[in-house]
Amino acid sequence: MLTLAFSLAALAGPDRAVVVGSNRAGPGQVPLQWAHRDAERVRDVLVEIGGFAPEDVEVLLDPGADAVLAAIDGAAASLDDTGRFFLYYSGHARARTLALGPDELSVDTIDDRLASMPARQRLAVLDACQSGEDAGAKGIVPEAAFSFVSVAGLTTSGTAVIASSTASELSQESPRLGASTFTHHWLSALRGAADRDGDGAVSLDEAYAYAYDRTVAETAATRIGTQHPTLRVDLRGYGDWILTRPTPATGALLLGATLQGAVTVTHRGSGSVLAEVAKVADDPVRLALAPGAYDLTITRRGATQTCGCEVRAGAVTALERDDCEAAAPSRAAGKGPPLQHPLALALRGGVAYYGPFFFRTLGAEVSLDVGRARVLAGGGLHVTRRTLPPDVALETGERYDDNWIFPWNVGAVYQHPWGPYLGADVVAMSYYHDAIGSDWAVGPRVRAGADVWLRQWIGLNVDLALGVLVGENWPLIEAGAPRVGPYPAVSLGVRLRP
Repeated sequence: MLTLAFSLAALAGPDRAVVVGSNRAGPGQVPLQWAHRDAERVRDVLVEIGGFAPEDVEVLLDPGADAVLAAIDGAAASLDDTGRFFLYYSGHARARTLALGPDELSVDTIDDRLASMPARQRLAVLDACQSGEDAGAKGIVPEAAFSFVSVAGLTTSGTAVIASSTASELSQESPRLGASTFTHHWLSALRGAADRDGDGAVSLDEAYAYAYDRTVAETAATRIGTQHPTLRVDLRGYGDWILTRPTPATGALLLGATLQGAVTVTHRGSGSVLAEVAKVADDPVRLALAPGAYDLTITRRGATQTCGCEVRAGAVTALERDDCEAAAPSRAAGKGPPLQHPLALALRGGVAYYGPFFFRTLGAEVSLDVGRARVLAGGGLHVTRRTLPPDVALETGERYDDNWIFPWNVGAVYQHPWGPYLGADVVAMSYYHDAIGSDWAVGPRVRAGADVWLRQWIGLNVDLALGVLVGENWPLIEAGAPRVGPYPAVSLGVRLRP
């Protein structure tokens, strides 16, 4: 009775939603690929089975901070204390701010807006790198099993904030899913995968439990590391918080009792993965889907089955094991974030100094990422104009001569996920040639720099180096040149990945 009374009260008032998807990258960040699609899929679920009218859901793609606040304030102006407000954000974040390209929006500002929102229900879902700063503020322990942070029977009229990761973690996108990992499982939950009690409704408790478990399981083996969704609740009142009602949707897919394994549901026209369900035998699962054609892949113990179906408006399409046929395992990309290729090529130009020599530099450097470390090796060209000795100048009629020197280097750096790096290398160069042979200068360097990725395959690079060169015969090239001296360099360029 409490659930029914609460749901009817919530539906009686006005409802407003602000859904934000931002692919834009700030300084030191890589542009995202799927934030726009995340936002559009969230809108679809809210309208299809969340009880929101299409005109009550405002979708903002790559907005600035002012546009987001204006949308929230506009929603607040049309709400009263019987309505619902839903805020969703997919994008970048750093520390306690959402990173909207060059703009930043404080999480505290959003928190204040939610606290003053004249609505019975207020729910914010933040799917962003380090978005857990907000959820962690109330001391929820994200690493604990969900049963320790469950909100069943706690709040219906207050505020709930779900963040896709803890304060120290990076939220992840999956190219296989074409979505962020957390949002994908959250939407699968809302479409009915989380309806454990089979009552035709998905509560906050059920949706969070499902999304938490699936996100932790999927990200545990990724290079970036496990991602723990977090929850903060403002405790007011009691009762269950119903988020969606998949039962009255325009169409439904029923995964029958005989189906068993990891079930992936893909829309045939767009190729979008709409739901993933860990299906157990003898436990039917009903998913709310828009009418259309869908393909299913069921994987269990290394064996794969596929089947297709047509979901019709107002009807339930049922699938059992016998409706599917065996198939070869997919060779598609595995689960995980959109990891860049570990190999990269840097092309740079710049300047360097040693004693009286001013070098114009060109260089190429190949690197291999090993975790956070980057092992690198490169070569290049240093061109310097030296003043010729008087006797040589008289003989040749030239006062200056360009010397070409070819340096080589090998080393390693540690790179932060946001782009800056720090490390060291050793450089060697053949700087003097005569009839007897060549002389080499050698020395260690400290390296620092940063990458700003414009796309997955190309980014800007700035590199600073400070080292010491040791070469016995530098004075033979230029009178007064030291045999040992500092060797600073700065260069700009691009970094390319396959």
